[in-house]
Amino acid sequence: MPEDELHIDLTVSVTLRPVASELPLLELEVGKDYYNKVIHPEFMSLVRNVFSTYKYTTVSPKSPDIESAILTRLMMLTKGKHIEFNNVTVKHIEYPVVVTSAVDKKLAVQQAIEQKEYELKIAEKNAEIQRVLAKGQRDAQQIIDAGLTQRYLQFKALEVQDKLTSSPNTKFFFVPIGKDGLPVILDTHDK
Repeated sequence: MPEDELHIDLTVSVTLRPVASELPLLELEVGKDYYNKVIHPEFMSLVRNVFSTYKYTTVSPKSPDIESAILTRLMMLTKGKHIEFNNVTVKHIEYPVVVTSAVDKKLAVQQAIEQKEYELKIAEKNAEIQRVLAKGQRDAQQIIDAGLTQRYLQFKALEVQDKLTSSPNTKFFFVPIGKDGLPVILDTHDK
């Protein structure tokens, strides 16, 4: 049980072997059932004690530290018992449904927040593109406006008149000077 008293199902294993040169002493002092007599009680107690110093949120990321602490203490407690240890491994951690459900919800909310932040960045970029396009249109219009002199407009009007006069199907009357000094074109085509 971790420090925060949340019950967690764990699978923790220990890899060990008798010291080959001390097998006769192991047989005489402990017997063939050395795991159940010497290792198991100490191992179970150590696992409970070490895990109780961690909060459930740190058990998984701190697994290597937990394994090392259990192994070190186990080696000290069984010193002189003719056994050597290779490692301790936290194989499986199973949190209660309430915890996994809360973590799933938290992750879903985080993903939704990240998605909204991503969409906001896209919207900001689109808005910046629209501002650049509008500025370009404004600048283009200012350039056009600066070049639209009265004489230029009269010249363009004369070009249009010239094109209209070459069309055989249209009848137009041109009033020489209309508003702003430009000719007024009247379509007399009967509809």
